[in-house]
Amino acid sequence: MREGLVEIKVGVLLPFSLPNNLTQQLAFSGTSAIRLAANNSGAAQAIFSTVSLLQSDRGVSVLVFSGFKARLTFQLSNKDDYSYFFRTIPTELMFGTVMLDFVANRGWSTVAVFYTSDSLGSGMMDNIADQARLRNITIGYHQAFWDKGANSELAPVLDGLVESGLRVILIAAVGVPQVKLMLEAVRRGLVSKDYVWLTTNQVAQPLLGEDSTMKPKDLNGLFMFDNLLKLHGYHPYEQFLDKWAALDTAEYPYAGQRDISSNEALAYSCMMVMAHGFATAVRGNWTALRHLAYGRLGSNFKPTNMNT
Repeated sequence: MREGLVEIKVGVLLPFSLPNNLTQQLAFSGTSAIRLAANNSGAAQAIFSTVSLLQSDRGVSVLVFSGFKARLTFQLSNKDDYSYFFRTIPTELMFGTVMLDFVANRGWSTVAVFYTSDSLGSGMMDNIADQARLRNITIGYHQAFWDKGANSELAPVLDGLVESGLRVILIAAVGVPQVKLMLEAVRRGLVSKDYVWLTTNQVAQPLLGEDSTMKPKDLNGLFMFDNLLKLHGYHPYEQFLDKWAALDTAEYPYAGQRDISSNEALAYSCMMVMAHGFATAVRGNWTALRHLAYGRLGSNFKPTNMNT
């Protein structure tokens, strides 16, 4: 504690395992954004922030602005096990939540789920199941696919879908498996006004590629969920770009331009959410402030309470 302010040391997991120059770009650009956020929050006296760089496998609170292995470690997104793990790189697990929100909003009560049997697909399937229970949505049919990476695996799972009679389908997969499944579904006439398909990321482009005979109308009933790193026109994002462009590149690598090269905005946002979230929780509460200062955070400081 320092003159009524609290110093928080935030661990940053650096992506040392990424190939070639991508590691350097992610590490330096992300660190620059975190430092900008720390300086901004300190200047506003929301909270005094200090960034400490570390690389550790211990179960500590960590701010992740990047890190390929952390991105693929879906367990770190489980708030039951890692309550204080803040991440700025979203995993595909978030798509399950968004998809189920969409399903609930449309009033659909039963869905089918296809998922790959790898850690990514299984993690997404578990998350979808959890989210479905919270929303009283029934998973009437679920099936793993692409276990051996062969097109021959697709026919049986799609036959099972037809037999189930379900019309709302979620795909918990990315890349080639998802595209292959959609191609086979189109070939069988299962992508039409009679079905709703919810996919992760952009799949229309590979489905409508140069070698494809498909047309946009063939994708009737397809909803694609993706995330965006650049939010031009959104006022808070534009404010961040103004601050980012004003920085000295000698002190803040990859800054000094009104554009971002990777995940800088996410890193900045995560640091600011932590700073303002902690400030909101402890403002006027000396007991909470002392708990924070001595590392006894308590339930008030979980990420769900940081929605300021």
